[in-house]
Amino acid sequence: MNVDNSDLVLVKELSGKSKTYYLVEQRDNNRVTLTDLGSGATFEIGSEQLQKLLDADKLRVANIADIPKNSIFGFGHAKTKSIITDQSIEKEIARRFSYVERVLQSKCNGYTEKWLRPLVKDVARKLIDSSPPSNSTLVRWIKAYMSSGCEKSSLAPAKNKMGNRKTKIDLELSKVLDQTILKHKQKSHPIRYADIYIDFQKEISRMNEDRAKNGEDLLEACSYQTLVKRCKKQ
Repeated sequence: MNVDNSDLVLVKELSGKSKTYYLVEQRDNNRVTLTDLGSGATFEIGSEQLQKLLDADKLRVANIADIPKNSIFGFGHAKTKSIITDQSIEKEIARRFSYVERVLQSKCNGYTEKWLRPLVKDVARKLIDSSPPSNSTLVRWIKAYMSSGCEKSSLAPAKNKMGNRKTKIDLELSKVLDQTILKHKQKSHPIRYADIYIDFQKEISRMNEDRAKNGEDLLEACSYQTLVKRCKKQ
């Protein structure tokens, strides 16, 4: 087994069709460091013990490009990811409704900064919200809520956008991807594509937390193959 292969992943078959994936990090003094791609946990195992598991078919070798994206770092299985996403959406809807409800209950004379700012500050203080909406965003939420017949679901973050917004998101992803690749090239040689991809996924997850609070479209990480192609071009 060549642990210097940056694309090397070990797969463990669990009950049913579920699987656990381990990224081979390095070998040192007859020990191999593995990272559980589902949880991010890192542990060591003896080289001989690892080889025995491979010989007994309790582990098999695969390429990280073949690993489902929803199995990498904390996303777990698709069902778990769906539950987490649904909970995040419900939480964001409740946050937006708090602002909309406060404005509607106040019976303000108009959606001007003079009337809205004190209301926004009051709600933000109660929610301990560090990213309250701008006036224009709040007005957009109110209009969406009223035009839907006061359905809270109208306050859900948009999932699909087209045109210029899509282009803007692509440019933002490209910038994050280039920054992540550059960071790895500056601190290590040769670079490991798997490590870059994991850090890229982490950064996208962190950014999406902020984007959800601000009511912005969520970013979706590119494929592993796209990352490798970008690395080779730079």
